[in-house]
Amino acid sequence: MTKTVIHLLRHGEVENPDGVVYERLPDFHLSKRGQDMAEQVAKYFEVTADLNDISAVYSSPLTRAIETATPVAKVVHRRIKTDERLIEAKNSLAGKNPHDYSRYLLKHFKFITLFKTFSNPLKPSWGEPYFEIAQRMKLAIDDIRKENKGKQVLIVSHESPIWCFRRYILGRHIWHNPAKRVCQLASLTTFVFDDESEEVEKILYRTPARNL
Repeated sequence: MTKTVIHLLRHGEVENPDGVVYERLPDFHLSKRGQDMAEQVAKYFEVTADLNDISAVYSSPLTRAIETATPVAKVVHRRIKTDERLIEAKNSLAGKNPHDYSRYLLKHFKFITLFKTFSNPLKPSWGEPYFEIAQRMKLAIDDIRKENKGKQVLIVSHESPIWCFRRYILGRHIWHNPAKRVCQLASLTTFVFDDESEEVEKILYRTPARNL
């Protein structure tokens, strides 16, 4: 009975001095700390027995994800493959600082815009629905599993997609409080799939860059 192991790695810290929602915006790179996180994760893969036999490395096409994947890909001697379905959630607040934007709307009496943007945190109203995020992640991971049956795979993605997929797999409501996600920067959420039943046998969570 074989197992397919999917390691979902959240990217490292991003250089974002203005505190804007960067989501799918291009050219947001890792900060120096984020680069150190990526290097530390790579070292973790190099020395950890159950992580040094990676058959493939996949990444969201966004810069910060590819920059996080690069050191690990070098350590495991794999080429990075990108998949659009692993991308960050779409967000109508992209390019804005949420607090500044909310104050601006209030100051200028734009109450209808404020209501439309923040009226439904369960969907959420400001961006891509959580359920749709979980669905596209599942489709991507199902395809990746089929291509790498019985092997280990690293996938670099983003906090929201990783968390939504985890809740989907656990059979929980996809809607959630973003402040309560357990998905730190440069953390690994590992899913061990039984290849016969195609069910998740166990989920592991590790934070190799927690000291940074």
